[in-house]
Amino acid sequence: MDDHHHPRPGISQIAFVRGAIIAFAALAATAALVFVALLIFESDPEIRRGKFQSAKEQELTALLYRLKASWDPKQRQRLYELAQKESDRFRTPLQRLLRVPNFELIEPAIEFAGATLDVSHRPQLVYLAAFGTPSVRAKAVLAVQRLDPWQPSELATLAKSAVKEVQLAALEAAGRGGLPLDATLELMSDEDEDVRAAACSTLPEQVSDATAIELGKRLEQGTEEERIVVLHALGVAGRQQQFEHQAARFLSEGSEELQFAALDFLATGTGAFRAEDQVWALIGNNMLSSELRCKGLYCLELRHQVDLDRLRRELVWMEPELRYFAARCELAKDPRAAFEILLELTNSDSQPTVTATRRLLAWLTGLSPGSERADFASRLQGLTLAARELPEPTLEFPRN
Repeated sequence: MDDHHHPRPGISQIAFVRGAIIAFAALAATAALVFVALLIFESDPEIRRGKFQSAKEQELTALLYRLKASWDPKQRQRLYELAQKESDRFRTPLQRLLRVPNFELIEPAIEFAGATLDVSHRPQLVYLAAFGTPSVRAKAVLAVQRLDPWQPSELATLAKSAVKEVQLAALEAAGRGGLPLDATLELMSDEDEDVRAAACSTLPEQVSDATAIELGKRLEQGTEEERIVVLHALGVAGRQQQFEHQAARFLSEGSEELQFAALDFLATGTGAFRAEDQVWALIGNNMLSSELRCKGLYCLELRHQVDLDRLRRELVWMEPELRYFAARCELAKDPRAAFEILLELTNSDSQPTVTATRRLLAWLTGLSPGSERADFASRLQGLTLAARELPEPTLEFPRN
């Protein structure tokens, strides 16, 4: 017999191997059962919708599906009110759902939690704002703001996130004046256009001298989009006199959107007006749209800075819609001349101009807009205008 011959395995070794095989098979069977259970859970809507939940959990699940499916603002508002009213009753199942998210319901659950105004949900919402998917994080940012507002410094940090959805949610949550100015100015230079626009919308309505100086730098160095929003912010803050020169320069630079913004800014100012020449240059530029040139005349009307001699010289070449705005400018200083222009425009080939003119004549005379031209003329004779602002112009311009 060969001394090196290996002995046959003993009974104990065979039993060990068999046991290991049985254990592995049992483990595999368990895993398969779990996998099948998950498949059943995902494929069976009854199970997914809470067939094996408590009555309270089923009710909450049904409400969340309604919230998820609803686009009607009134219905959503009713669900928000219900969330606040029943916050105590739904607290436990809602917290459980936020901790162990259901993929289908996590976003409406976050929205519902924010509507409850129950601050006990805040810690988990803050967690989801940091570690969820982009859309979940954005929802959580807004829910926390509604529940228990973020500090401005926290919103500034969130607004600088690498995730665009989080940035936009933070800027929406901040609202006007809700971010530190340095953060707003930094985000106004973000590489993403949507983020830049959202950052601009957080500029405060009232600005200090130091803030106005910083915004003035943006007028000089910023993008066109930034300039438009900064002009609006400075206009609301009443800084027209301080930045009139820069706004007047934009009347001959950039796109028509920037020129519209500059005219809006200039039109709302008070005191001496030093940009009349630039406004007239824009009005006389027939390469620009009629709407923009009319806006220039409306700016002169609002500033009460019309040079009548110049206006009358320019009337010679003006199209009907421009003559309508010229007449508005004349009404405060020479009503008789303005009435003549308006009566003439009732026979214009431009139907929008005729419509706007008749509405203005109706406002002046108390007659119907559909009245005869002769009736308007008769009523205008001897009419004395009270010192009051004219109604806003109603002339409609065609859109491409």
